[in-house]
Amino acid sequence: MVKRIRVDQSRRNAARRRRRVSARHRLAGHWGAQPTPVLTSKKITYEVGGNVEATPYGGIAAMHRLVRKLGLPEAVDERLELLKVHLPYHESDHVLNLAYNVLCGGTRLEDIERLRHDVAYMNALGADLIPDPTTAGDFCRRFTETDIVALKQSAMSPSTTHSYVRDVRWRSSATASAAWRFGRNP
Repeated sequence: MVKRIRVDQSRRNAARRRRRVSARHRLAGHWGAQPTPVLTSKKITYEVGGNVEATPYGGIAAMHRLVRKLGLPEAVDERLELLKVHLPYHESDHVLNLAYNVLCGGTRLEDIERLRHDVAYMNALGADLIPDPTTAGDFCRRFTETDIVALKQSAMSPSTTHSYVRDVRWRSSATASAAWRFGRNP
């Protein structure tokens, strides 16, 4: 949804979002066990105004909504058990954090720190806070070969490959093979 707002309202909204991010960072380390993953999916509102936070990773919100609709976080949490207590992050929060870092052009774990301070990015994910680089590194070191297989199986489970995704895959391959037969390179 796109809504036009006045300049003074735009300034108040920007200040409110900055305060919210500061509060998120103050809470780091003072969490209790969480019953649900930290990365949520909320309705996205686009504002047209003078003082708005924008992110160069605008497609991340749409990608996160797709991931949530496919049920990938639930599948990862169900099959992958690396953490004894979800304080505050679930396995899916860590996996998605690493994947989104790569989608946003990150090449190292340290690039996550840049995303942690991007107000619009955090709001797009609906997250109070995402794991910092050292926490992400600790999570990665816990993996064994069987955990990697479990993660791959959770991504390929029937619950995460809805019929419309399979249909798109089939159509793409059918279009490619038809184009190949008629001498066009897809």
